[in-house]
Amino acid sequence: MKRQILFIFFLTGFSFIAAQNEDDADYYARLTVNNFRKNNSLNQPINFEQPDYQTLNAAIFFATNEQRLKKKLHLLAHSVKLEESATMHSKDMYEENFFSHTNPGDRKKRTPNDRARLIGILNPYLAENIATAFGLQYEQDRDVVVKGPGKFSYPNNEELIPPHTYLSVADALLESWMNSEGHRRNILSDKALQLGCGTYMYYDKSFNLMPTFIATQNFQEYEDIKTSH
Repeated sequence: MKRQILFIFFLTGFSFIAAQNEDDADYYARLTVNNFRKNNSLNQPINFEQPDYQTLNAAIFFATNEQRLKKKLHLLAHSVKLEESATMHSKDMYEENFFSHTNPGDRKKRTPNDRARLIGILNPYLAENIATAFGLQYEQDRDVVVKGPGKFSYPNNEELIPPHTYLSVADALLESWMNSEGHRRNILSDKALQLGCGTYMYYDKSFNLMPTFIATQNFQEYEDIKTSH
């Protein structure tokens, strides 16, 4: 199975995701692009029975700003609203079995801008990246030995392939996006102001129940979002 990536840019709007509690939101209050890699929560192995989506979303957010910092671009502000829209889209892509910026089954959620308006953004100017990434530290296209549902080892090696940490999944996603011209353009856009990242995990039935994440990034460009509540 190959990791999939896709991007989109709309001049008239974008989307984002799920509500956070105070502890989750604290990531954005106490971490910075300069210190997030030292955070213990972001560096813990993922428990696939109870994935912490807020932790993964934060890891993707800071890893994205890290790429902007390397290019001496202004850093993006976190948006809970954009995170809500992005999470909604990641979840819908899995549950409704599609991988696209266009939701084919729900007119109210059809485009990133539609989804943004649905969760209360009045002035969506969104760009969107989507991708999938394995939950295990699997080197893509290498042969594996199946050790049980969702469990693998490499040939001549009895050790199971370990789970990713939240930060290493984020790094895998950013590597994919940065190696794609369109995704990279969204990440490094000088028009982008705010960002929300949203994820959803599933077990890939076509790959021996490999734990896999769908990720969505929603960027607000041109002006800060305005909300109806």
